[in-house]
Amino acid sequence: QAYWQHNGTNITNADQQTNKTISRENLDQVTFTLEMDSFQAGFEGDYHCLVTNSQGSTSDISTVSAIYPPETPPRPSKLSISQNLIKLNWAHPKSVNDVINLYEVSYQIRGSTNWTVNTFSLGTNKAFQVVAVSLLSEWTYYKFRVRARNSAGWSDYSPPSVYYQTLPSVPPVPDKPFANSTAPTAISVVWELSAWEPRHGEISEFEVTYWESGTTAQKKIVVQSSSAFLENLKKGTEYTFSVKVSNGFYWSLQSDESQATTDITAPGQFLDISAVAKSHEKVFLRWGNLSDTGGSPLVRLKISYKAENTSQWVTLPSQPDVTASEFEVTQLQELTTYTFRVAAFNAVGKGHPTVRSQPVTTLDFQHPPDVISANTTKMTPSTVDITFSLSAQSFIVPIVHFEASIMKIGGSPFIQRLEYKPLENPDDEYSHTLMNLDHSTDYSVTLTARNEYGLSQSPAVLTFTTPDGTPPKPVKVRVDSLTFKDMTVFFEVADSPWPLEHVEFMVFNTENKALVKTGKVKYQPSITIDISHLQPGTSYKVELYTWTAYARSIENGQVLFSAKVPPTTRPTNGDCESCTSVEKSESDDNTVMIIIIVASAVGPMVVLILILLVAAKIRQRRRKEKALATTWAQTKGGDNGASPPPWNIPEPAKPVETTGYNQTDGRWGSHEQGLDLEGRAGQGGTMFGTDRTLAGPTVSGPCTASS
Repeated sequence: QAYWQHNGTNITNADQQTNKTISRENLDQVTFTLEMDSFQAGFEGDYHCLVTNSQGSTSDISTVSAIYPPETPPRPSKLSISQNLIKLNWAHPKSVNDVINLYEVSYQIRGSTNWTVNTFSLGTNKAFQVVAVSLLSEWTYYKFRVRARNSAGWSDYSPPSVYYQTLPSVPPVPDKPFANSTAPTAISVVWELSAWEPRHGEISEFEVTYWESGTTAQKKIVVQSSSAFLENLKKGTEYTFSVKVSNGFYWSLQSDESQATTDITAPGQFLDISAVAKSHEKVFLRWGNLSDTGGSPLVRLKISYKAENTSQWVTLPSQPDVTASEFEVTQLQELTTYTFRVAAFNAVGKGHPTVRSQPVTTLDFQHPPDVISANTTKMTPSTVDITFSLSAQSFIVPIVHFEASIMKIGGSPFIQRLEYKPLENPDDEYSHTLMNLDHSTDYSVTLTARNEYGLSQSPAVLTFTTPDGTPPKPVKVRVDSLTFKDMTVFFEVADSPWPLEHVEFMVFNTENKALVKTGKVKYQPSITIDISHLQPGTSYKVELYTWTAYARSIENGQVLFSAKVPPTTRPTNGDCESCTSVEKSESDDNTVMIIIIVASAVGPMVVLILILLVAAKIRQRRRKEKALATTWAQTKGGDNGASPPPWNIPEPAKPVETTGYNQTDGRWGSHEQGLDLEGRAGQGGTMFGTDRTLAGPTVSGPCTASS
């Protein structure tokens, strides 16, 4: 006997609600079969077959799985929209024991009952299906539904989406606009859209582009209707127009161009007019720009005037060119007050005259010139550039010259006569340069002009202070090269507002404060000073001052140095003028011998006289050498036993009155100055003023001297 169980529950033939049938085949091989006429939900699971007989039992188990169509997909939604395509997506529905192998997307146009079907394969996205429905019409509403299929069949349709509208197509080009001038400064423009279709969408706005014909500067205006009113245009000017339209998504191309010209009117008014009396019979007029030409070129100008206390306007017999902005009216009456106006004409007619000028009175013929203003423009420590202007009546009578009365504040004035040259432009100012002024000085300058009727009664007065012309002092002074003959001194100077012209140097003995040399040379970053006369081995100080054309620097730059010893050599030509006193003494002895030999031929008496003279000369020289040796031992030799140099001692120079440093009282002032043994300046008229005054050559060999 066989028994069947479903998920542990017995199945019988009487179990009708399960719609299962159990059968048996009585063959050599027995087969037990469980048949289900209609597989329904819940039939899945384990089926257990148990067979028994007298010998025992056996069993087997089979598992049954069911495949169903996919569940209903969710409502699709749009991802993007273009003119002919809508991209949709939705979540994949559940598919039991099988995979979805196809989707069907149907769409329906709003107002229609028909559905158009498209099928799509399963996408790669495991969570969502994305499809692009194409070949749609522009500016059309669509709704969509989807269903899914697997091996068990199709699912039900999803709920339909909302309606989605495709984008419109690019708008067509508007028809050529029609333009018409409705006022001198306005033009009306209208146009049509004959090629517009529903697929183009809805009209959003229009853009009108216009410009002056023949130019490239364009202007634009946006309107919502198919017409535009353009204002603030130029009169009598041709304009070109073009239109394009937008549906909110795209702009059309520009339409064909059309032209229209604004109307012209009479000219406007000159903005202002000024009148200045130039003489007893002339008035100079100047007027501003014309407010409006009326859109037509000017053909002429008209200047008219009327005298005070009259009502009649007089037109000038001679009129300026239409491009003029100034004019000189002549043949007027002396000391008469006039009012002027100017009007313009074009092809339409006369424009509005200017507002009347301020009344202006012609000048008195006999009148000195007047300087009405003056200014300084540029100053140096010794010069000042000035500008000044004269009143209009000053030119009635020719000017002879200008005068500048220059006075230091608190001092006496002096006069500079300035040359008069007529100006090419009457509106320009005269300019002159005042010369020979002192730097850092307060001045008051009175400027006047003279003609045949006298000097200005109303001069112009300037006050100013000339700048300081003092230059900066030399800095970083240093000795670049030094020999016993000369030295080169380098220095630096800060930027000076005025050109540097000279460098002044002063050389002082640092021990006795004596000024031993001074001079002035042309300015350059280094100067060379002759120091050949200075005492060797002595310390000196150099002070440097800079000079401009106006003043010397207040402070100086300084540097110290020590004079070098000059080298000496023995003459090779036998000339012993430069030999030492010892050599000359030997020469004197030789001379005595020569004199004795020569004189022996003359006579005994003559020889005796000559011998006495030479001996006296030798004794006098040796006494001087002995005195010098004593001084040397006290000043230079000391206890070291140094021998004094046998110098030739020159006669001391006559003391002179000079100004310098007085060692006696320690003051600078006037005192007597002498010369040392070498003929150089000493102090206080003393021949042996200091031990330095005795410095000189000593004998180191025949006719050779060294320091």
